[in-house]
This record gives sequence, structure tokens and C-alpha cells, in this order.
Amino acid sequence: MDLAKELARQRSSWTSMIPTAAVSRHPYGFLIVRLGATVDGAQVRFNIWLREKRPGQEPNWPIHSHEIAMSSYVVRGSLENTIWPQPRFGFGDPLYLASYTATTSVLTRSDIRISEGRKVSESVGQGRQYEVEKGLFHATQVPDDGECVTLCVFHAEENGVGTVLGRDGHSPRIEFQRHEVAPKTGVAAKQLLLSALS
Repeated sequence: MDLAKELARQRSSWTSMIPTAAVSRHPYGFLIVRLGATVDGAQVRFNIWLREKRPGQEPNWPIHSHEIAMSSYVVRGSLENTIWPQPRFGFGDPLYLASYTATTSVLTRSDIRISEGRKVSESVGQGRQYEVEKGLFHATQVPDDGECVTLCVFHAEENGVGTVLGRDGHSPRIEFQRHEVAPKTGVAAKQLLLSALS
């Protein structure tokens, strides 16, 4: 899926949806603007990192995998995407399984233990697309003094189980809330998104 072409084709329509779109904060601290739009049956959303201290929820375990494949296109700014392509099973840290509702992410500790293994980091700049395969461990980082906007599409046809690489000494069940943000933050997110799409 070529997200640059989709963005060029849908820019006007998507821009018109932004004023009424909901803005929520992901447990990792970045903001999500969900549009009532789809691409090939997959929901369209924009991930936004404002230039601010981003309050992630605790425990903050950045290494995770998605239950479905993800395509992401950097509309503005840049980010660092790190992947762990060859984790080692049977020892290391506990693996938590992720489940979702409209407003929560719930992590449940499994009996599986994983060691991270080799990692590969890549800087992804404006105008580039990257892919995260279903089940691949990755983490995304944008410095607090940077800003970034990505168009993010999860491929609906590929269902699996999302996971988070946790740490020992924590509850076997952890619930994170996906809150709507304060009006001021929502306005700032939408302004940055509109600027990025203009």
C-alpha cells in the first residue's frame, strides 16, 4: 500500500474530517487523531508527537508487537524505529499479551519469557514509509524537543495477538486508559496535523 499516493488522493477529504475528529493519548504518550475513513478496509489514523514532554503511562515498556501488520508514512518530522527481528524465547523477561476495548489497553502476563536479542534502528524522515510486520517487536521514538506526524494504517485482514515485553515484579494484569485529551492539547494536535497536510 502506497500511503503517499493515498494521502495525495484523499488529502482534501481527510482534511475536512479533522475539526470533528476525536483526539486521544496513547499509553506511550503520543496523540492519536482518528478519522472516520478507511483505506482498503483499514482504519485511518494519524499519530502525532507534539514538541512537549509526553506523559506515558506506567509501567512504560516500549518494546511491543502488533496483532496486525502496520504501514506508517511520515508526513512531517522524523522518528527512530527500532526492531528486534530475532528475539530469543525461553528466558529473559515476561511477555504480556495485549487486548483492547474502545478506551483501554489491557496487558495480561503470559508464561512466555523472551530476551530481546539483536536490534536494528532506522531513522525515518519526512516523505518515507515504513512497515511493521504482524508480531515483529518494535519501538518508536521521537525526542521531546521534536515533533512528528505519521499516517498510520493497520491492515484489518491480518488478525493476531499484540504483545508487550514487560519486566518482572509487576502485576499479572495491567490496564491502561486511552483518555481523550484536554481541549488545548486537542487543538494543538489538530493544528499541527492541518499544517502538515497543507
